[in-house]
Amino acid sequence: SELFQQTTKDKFVLYRDQEGLCPYSEQIWLALEVKEIDYVTVLRTQPPQQQPQHVKSKDDTSLSCLALQWPDGTIQTESLDILEKLQQEFPDQGPHYYPKISRAVDSVRCNIVRFKGVFPRNTHDTLQAPFMFRQANHEEVVVPKSDHMVTLEETDEVLEEYFTGPFLCGAHITAADIAWAPFLERYAYQLPLMYVGNEVDARSSEYEAVQEWFHAMETLIPVYSCRIMGDKSTWEQIFI
Repeated sequence: SELFQQTTKDKFVLYRDQEGLCPYSEQIWLALEVKEIDYVTVLRTQPPQQQPQHVKSKDDTSLSCLALQWPDGTIQTESLDILEKLQQEFPDQGPHYYPKISRAVDSVRCNIVRFKGVFPRNTHDTLQAPFMFRQANHEEVVVPKSDHMVTLEETDEVLEEYFTGPFLCGAHITAADIAWAPFLERYAYQLPLMYVGNEVDARSSEYEAVQEWFHAMETLIPVYSCRIMGDKSTWEQIFI
């Protein structure tokens, strides 16, 4: 409509799901907020496959509800591509999303790539409870507790690699933290509902580096804890 065009003129438009369940939408919501980029939000009430063609994901089977319209009208739907471009277009605004500790070491992109190898493999791609279920013998089964324990142990080890700070690549939030955050957030609330023991509690002292990461995200990045992060009731009700 004409009013919408006037409201969004020369601004970013973030399309995300009304329920706030899409982790990829959460990534870009967080990225925009941390860099203090002005944007307008449009909440989607339809499945992605039913959305207008110009805001669909490149992968029509994707469950992602994300689309970001740039001020020039360009549409992007892949969160990692958007993170890269936001840093390119706003290199001096907010934290640098891809700092390098040397010319040879690209720790941020490395940790983004490592994500798929750390979290359980061959699981159902769901927005509500990613990495919790998989198909076995034509039935949906719960991912074994041991798989999640390995994920938490390896995440703890990744965080311990940079002793200069609590984030994935040191003292400051980067694109790696933004990419991992929605999934660790869900893990923290959902694992204790499905399994017994501190060894599957992401916030327990058994995973000190992970515990420190949560504390840093919630205290040093206030927009995350105050506006974006889902709360306990949000992620628990998925199982009710």
